[in-house]
Amino acid sequence: MTIPQHMRRAQTAWVNTTLAWFAHYWAGVANRGEWLMREAPPLAKPATRPPRILVVDDDAVNQLIMGAALSRWGITAQLASDGAEAVALACGCDFDLILMDLQMPVLDGLSATVQIRRHELDHAVARVPVVAYTSSLIGRDPLALKKFGLDAALEKPCSEKALKACLLRWCAFNCEASVLPHAHERVHRVDGVQRST
Repeated sequence: MTIPQHMRRAQTAWVNTTLAWFAHYWAGVANRGEWLMREAPPLAKPATRPPRILVVDDDAVNQLIMGAALSRWGITAQLASDGAEAVALACGCDFDLILMDLQMPVLDGLSATVQIRRHELDHAVARVPVVAYTSSLIGRDPLALKKFGLDAALEKPCSEKALKACLLRWCAFNCEASVLPHAHERVHRVDGVQRST
């Protein structure tokens, strides 16, 4: 059976378009890195203190891993175990960055981010960067995340290089130049209990 010439041209065009899309999509993906949906707001100068970071994850092991990674650069993370706790903290505290898991009990990360964005608009407060930290497939869809108010995504587990790049971009915090003040940093849980990492 011979395929008509116009159909062959249409197939070729479709294949070329699809390949070009995938090439563009994966161009910025390296070392289990970061998908950015928009440019970070311009920062006048580098951060002069460790950033205040909220880590939201329902898995205690993931919480401790991220807390330990951040503590290497003198950052003490505050932890939340679900989206509802994250919303309560984000609306009552001043964070520089929120690392948000997407699949959680009580309230998922997407819904939590929507509520945080609504609070920011209703109370005219500064927008805090929210970065999805997830292994979910939706974390690979920048447009879907942007729809819910997220700024970027880190694939779980992320590399140290990707985490450093995230902190530099969204908090103007240079991990390479930071000095760890203590050998053991404490990670604060939502309930106020402190654990050594």
